[in-house]
Amino acid sequence: MESYFHLKGSFKTSADASAARADIEKFIEEAKSTILQKGVPAGRGAKIIAWDIRDNSIFFDIESDRYLRAHDAFIRMRKPLAGVLGKVYKIGIRGAEVEEFIVKLPSEQGLRQQKIPYVKSLEFTDGMITLSLEVGEAQLENKVPDRIISLIEDKIAAQSFGGKAEHWSLLWESPKKEFPVFKYGVKDPTVEAEKRGWIKRAVGRGQWIHGPQMTRIFRTFEQIVLEEVINLLAMLK
Repeated sequence: MESYFHLKGSFKTSADASAARADIEKFIEEAKSTILQKGVPAGRGAKIIAWDIRDNSIFFDIESDRYLRAHDAFIRMRKPLAGVLGKVYKIGIRGAEVEEFIVKLPSEQGLRQQKIPYVKSLEFTDGMITLSLEVGEAQLENKVPDRIISLIEDKIAAQSFGGKAEHWSLLWESPKKEFPVFKYGVKDPTVEAEKRGWIKRAVGRGQWIHGPQMTRIFRTFEQIVLEEVINLLAMLK
């Protein structure tokens, strides 16, 4: 099994492009052996399985393997398609919309972490993790889908590695530590900070997003270290 990508999206046009249908069809036929084959092994990459001219938009249904992902193929076509429309028909492309974007990645098991930015749904069936991505033109241009896919592939690899007993064994573990009780009955500052919304869990394990309150505390610590340690050491030199 290998990765699979399926995108349905449209390029918004400044006017109805029905008059350019023949030239668009010619462009698509040529793109199959040029734009969509650049840097791709023969017979692999992205395929346009359907297209249509709708109200002030041109719709594409693209599926692909990993050699040229469907979203990359979609973006690749924008500039040359704009050249075809603009040169003769004086029609411009005003933007792009993604109606549906499905990604399937091979995996031995489902993901433990289900909440991932821009992922609308996530399922595991028959050895494949299926993602439904909720992205737009800006996310495609900024390679957000690629970053999401890389993140999930890393998680798949980590789960596969960590889930096999022969890959690791516990050599030593420190005794469980009891947190002292701080003022106002706070036992664990991290738990309390998360409860108050000062910090939030990020996508990666052990990673946190710090809010303005926590950032201010860090800046205060930084200032104390500068004034009480680093500046004094500089004076002693």
